[in-house]
This record gives sequence, C-alpha cells and structure tokens, in this order.
Amino acid sequence: MIDANMDKQGAAHRKAFVMSPQMISKISQLLTNVRLVQGLSGSGLSTVEVPGGWRLAAYRDVPIIASGACRPKITMGTVTTASAGSGGVITNDEYFFRVSVITWDGESLASAEVSETTSGGADTITISWTAITGAMYYKVYEGLTTGVLTLIRVIAASTYDANGTITGNNNSLIFTADPAADTSAPTALQSDIPLVATGGVSPEYIFFWDLDEFQGMGKLAYTNSAGSRFNGLVTMYPLAQTDDNLPFLVKTYAALIDSFEATCSIHRGLRVA
Repeated sequence: MIDANMDKQGAAHRKAFVMSPQMISKISQLLTNVRLVQGLSGSGLSTVEVPGGWRLAAYRDVPIIASGACRPKITMGTVTTASAGSGGVITNDEYFFRVSVITWDGESLASAEVSETTSGGADTITISWTAITGAMYYKVYEGLTTGVLTLIRVIAASTYDANGTITGNNNSLIFTADPAADTSAPTALQSDIPLVATGGVSPEYIFFWDLDEFQGMGKLAYTNSAGSRFNGLVTMYPLAQTDDNLPFLVKTYAALIDSFEATCSIHRGLRVA
C-alpha cells in the first residue's frame, strides 16, 4: 500500500493507516522479538529489544490509528426472496443473493445466502429484509453460482421526500431484468464480495489514508490567513443582543477542492488468524 502510494506521486505526503485493535496486535506479533536496524550515523547494525506486549505504533514511519469501524460488529438478518411470473424479462435460472448493512460501525457481515429460481420467462425477483436500526446503506450481492457473489447494488436505507425528510425504509428490492445486468453499483466496487466469517473469524478492513491537502484525502483548502477581524478558520460574528439570546453569523475563508484519491487505498476482507 505504501509503495503503491509512492508510485502515484505520494512521496513526502502525510499518511496514516487505520485498522482494528485486533489487526494492530496481529501485525505487531509478526515482528520478531529482536530487530536489526541499520544505524543512520554509520555505526552499522544495532539490535533493538522489543518488550513483550509491545504494539506497533507506526510502520515505515506511517502512524497506525486504531478504529472499531474496521471490523464487522453485527451480522445482517434473514433475507427472503420471491418471484412472479409476469412483469419482467429475467432469464430462467437460479439466482443467489446476500445483503449486508452499513451503519456508523461500518459494514456488517453479510446475511446467509438465499436463492430464487425463475422459470416463467417473464419473471421478476423481489428480495426483502427487516429494516435495521441505524442503517445508512444496504449492499446487495448476487451471483449465478452458490458462494460466488459480487456487489450489484448499494441502496440508501431510507426513503426521502422532496425536502429531505425521511418517509420510510428501503428494505426490499425488485429486479425486472437479470440482476447482474440490472446493476447500479459503482464500477470500482463491482468486484466486492460479501464479508462472511470463516471458522469464526471475521474479515475486516485496513485503510491507508493519504493526508496531503491537495492530492490525498484533504478537500478543504484554507484560502485566507489575514484580515482585520480574522481569528481562525471559522469566525463567529455577533449580530444583535436580545434579552434571551444572541444571534450570530458563522463565517469561514475556506473552499472545497478536488482531490486525487488514487493515492489512498483500502484492503478489504483481511482476517486475523
């Protein structure tokens, strides 16, 4: 991940890894108890003792940040399927599905695999599930072979009116054409596979963030560093004093800018043995 960042002009950028505490412990365990480090002052190699219980704080000078959002916290509930003999043009076949939910804790483990067989030549397929409290998005995976599923849809967990007010839950999806051809998942994510525990071990993420202001994840440029009444990135101006409150204006000299996120990367589906 670091080398790929360098290849894409990420040299000298501020960077950070983000991973679960369990992954940090595992990576730390991969180091031997005694390391040889090349001396920078021309003194050759020197031994560095690594005490028991030591946890890696950085790798190749890139800080490591612990986050609970890198490891699934829940498993998606039961998904049900149904088909109808009219209203669609789905090819006769057996279709397999899994669904996962995204909350503030990240992506869940995927639901158990379910399938639906079509035979009428004009079928539709409906998949549905119980709405999850705190859900932000659902990810729908599909395939024609059991165990070989990829991402086809990412849908918002809620429905909204024209004013942005939540009006209900999105907890079902109807396919009127072959699901793989009916995909709307972002192109870069269409090779994603469901997160499924193996032998009781959950897969998880490692994030590599390039923190460069312009070329990495930084998107808020600071456009003013002076001014007679300037006192920081965000300035608060009182508007009028009343008996019970003080209205104020919040002002900033900042601008959203484009970034080159190819210098960041994600490893998805890693397991801590």
